[in-house]
Amino acid sequence: MASTATNKQPLLVDSPLHLVYNTDKAISGSASLIDIQGTNTAIAAVNAINTDGCIIEDIYSLNRGTTAYTLMLYFSTAADFLRTDSVFVGTFTSSTAATVTKTEWADMPFTLAPVPNVGSVSRNQALFVPGGTCLWVARQATTNVTDAPIVGFSGGWY
Repeated sequence: MASTATNKQPLLVDSPLHLVYNTDKAISGSASLIDIQGTNTAIAAVNAINTDGCIIEDIYSLNRGTTAYTLMLYFSTAADFLRTDSVFVGTFTSSTAATVTKTEWADMPFTLAPVPNVGSVSRNQALFVPGGTCLWVARQATTNVTDAPIVGFSGGWY
């Protein structure tokens, strides 16, 4: 592969990443705030603490009922418990359709990599999870439920 003018090589994915979680019991501790509360049961979804990091190209939810749930994403340097000093990354809402429907996080950051202009999309979107960081997911809620969405993360490890 050709290098750039500064002789830097592109990041290459070593292995695929696809993780899926049930969010029935993954609560943020607040039904209205984006700040994580001390009493939360968030899920350490993509743990890159002892790795070189990863790239996530798709974060999605699959609804299991007709109630809309807000899914919240956080970065933290801890993988055992999501602390209040975590950094809010973004949020998206699951579908309310009567059948299972995939909803993707549409507000992912744009990448710097150039891409061919295909259709109406001229840039790629992806989330880089740096080494030493953990990506957490929680529902914006204070109680457990039985019909919360399944949330998935797809990409690759460096």
